[in-house]
Amino acid sequence: MRQYISAVVLLTACLIAGCGGNGEAVAKNTLDAMKEMTAALDSGNKDQVIAVAKKLQALMKEGKEMKVSKSENQRVTEKYKPLIMEETKKMTAAMMKAVTSGKLKQEDLKEISAMMKE
Repeated sequence: MRQYISAVVLLTACLIAGCGGNGEAVAKNTLDAMKEMTAALDSGNKDQVIAVAKKLQALMKEGKEMKVSKSENQRVTEKYKPLIMEETKKMTAAMMKAVTSGKLKQEDLKEISAMMKE
């Protein structure tokens, strides 16, 4: 479970740090995908969690392929970092709740974490 959280936090840091092309769009898409992930984890639907993880993986790839200016990076970071960090907390709580309630297994999250590293 921690590996999955680490992968999402790494993605978030990468996108906020300026790895994305249109920083505003990439940050917004990341935040939206994180909200989708929180909802998927709340539902306990493994297929939905995997689908959103693939979306996050695509955003990570997009972010690695583009660059933004220093000023754009700073502006986007100031705007989105608090929102993304707040959603990270919600997503982490949903993940723990999904495992402790039995909706998802730790093995499921390990599988998803491994997929995110590809």
